[in-house]
Formats: sequence, structure tokens, C-alpha cells
Amino acid sequence: MLRVIVEACARLHLGFYNIRGGGRCYGGIGVSIDKPCVRLEAEKAEAVEAGKELLGPLKLLRDHYGLGGIRVRLRETIPRHVGLGSTTQLYLAAARAYLELYGARFDAVEVAALLGRAKVSGVGLYSFTGGGLIIDAGRPENCEGCVASLAARIRVPPRWRFIVVTPKGRRGLTEREEAVILENPRPMPRDRQSRLYEILLTGLLPALAEDRPDVFGRHLTEYQEILGSYYSGHQGGIFATPESEIAAKLLLKAGAYGVGQSSWGPSIYGVSDSARARRVAAETSRLLAEEGVKAEVLVARPRNRGAKVRLVY
Repeated sequence: MLRVIVEACARLHLGFYNIRGGGRCYGGIGVSIDKPCVRLEAEKAEAVEAGKELLGPLKLLRDHYGLGGIRVRLRETIPRHVGLGSTTQLYLAAARAYLELYGARFDAVEVAALLGRAKVSGVGLYSFTGGGLIIDAGRPENCEGCVASLAARIRVPPRWRFIVVTPKGRRGLTEREEAVILENPRPMPRDRQSRLYEILLTGLLPALAEDRPDVFGRHLTEYQEILGSYYSGHQGGIFATPESEIAAKLLLKAGAYGVGQSSWGPSIYGVSDSARARRVAAETSRLLAEEGVKAEVLVARPRNRGAKVRLVY
């Protein structure tokens, strides 16, 4: 019997460069990383058999494409509601496996629209399709059903590293809570909005092109401060939780080139390179323990490819 195995990994959402302007909303940037990942196996079955988090999406796919039954087993998961894009990767991985089983064409944008993904940020969608550093164009104003478009995909130098710190026992906003905040975005003050454009175009992108993680990190920290201040009324400060703020400060103290919060957090990441990443991670772990903050700390590589699909007969 044919089995389809799909592996899709987390993404870091570095933030929006455009909240609302030029007739568009929520243009953002992000990067694919190689861990943590969701890995699932799927095979044909008499009915739709899966965990409760996948039953709804799978039945929607079955009805829309006229498919038969499927059995899905999760082998690895990305932690949910910590800012690493778990839901989009899970849904797209399951959809990719389902359509592959029945020989149907997989169009990631079409599937994302059907399943209600990428309505605000397209980073997770385009992380699934090809990895790298993603710049999404956001969506046109007053087009709530539109999927964010891909503006650019750039290969991240393989020596770059991201130290990801996820405080334990904390969760970011749920999608329902997020939707209330993002439904009708208020424009950012013009000087702050202009500075985000400037950081992206004259700071982050040149640093990426020139393989300068130190310069990238410095600009990223300022980028985070601007966005965090904009959303501070919703998350209680520049960062989502007190533990997230502590983690950001300690990452910098430990030698990270720059820091940011992924999506609504509470996961925080630091930018580094292969020569110093493990030392930074170890020192961050030590400092967190001294502060009494329990967190998972991992070193992730950039992932410059999309989801991996394997067929087993």
C-alpha cells in the first residue's frame, strides 16, 4: 500500500514591513528554519482518520476535491501557539499527502485559500513551498479572502544560525485572538513606517546579500523594537511575555548579533553564525537558568528548500 511521508519545518516571522499603506496590508518577512518540524505519514483508508486538529481540514479537502478516505499519523510536531507557524505547516503537509495519495494536483496557494491560511501572512505558505528568506507582498486592502502574494525569495547563507528560545508554559495569541487585532489595522505613524521600509531595503537585504549576519542582526533588533512598540498595547510591551523580554536581553548578552520575536511569540530568536552559535546558545541557557526562566533553547539552520515529500510502496 502506498504511503506518503511529508516533512515541513518551522518558520520565524520577522515582522511586518507594511502594516497598512499603498493599498495593501501586512507585507511581512520571515525565514525558514530546519527545526522543529512536522512529519506525518498518510495512506488510503475507508474514511477520514486523523487527530482532531486535522479532521476538519481533511474533510474539507475530501469534499472539495472529491477524494476518498485517508489515515494520517503524526510522527513529529511543531509546538502550537508559540510563534513558529505550526498550523500552516501541519495543514499544508496533510493536504500535500492527501492529494499525492489520489494523484491530484497540489496547488499550495489554492489549498491555503481553501483552508483559510495566509490571509494575513504568507511567510508560512511560501516557507512550505520553497524555504529561504521570504518577503510577502501582503494582500490588497478590503480583500479578506485573498492570500498574501510572494514578492521575493532569497537564499540564506548556510553558515547563518538562529538560536530559538521558547519559554515553557507560555503561549502566544490564538488565531481567534489574533484575528480581532488584525481585522482592521490602524496605520503606523509615517516616520515609523518609513523607517521599517528603510531598514528592510538598506539594512536587512544588503546584509543578507553580503553574508553579514552581524549587520543583519543589528538592523533586526531595531526592526523588532519598532514593531513591538506598535503592538505593545496588545501584548503588554515590546515582547509578548516577561520571559520573552528576558530571553531577548540574555541572547544579546550572550553574543547574539540581534534578536526578534517570532510572530506573537513567546518564541524569541537570536541571529548568529556557525562559528559562535552553540556558544551563544549554551551561555543563553546558563543565564536563563540563573534568572529562573525555564525555556527550550535550540540552534536552527536556515532551510533553503520547501517541504520534503517521500512516497513509500
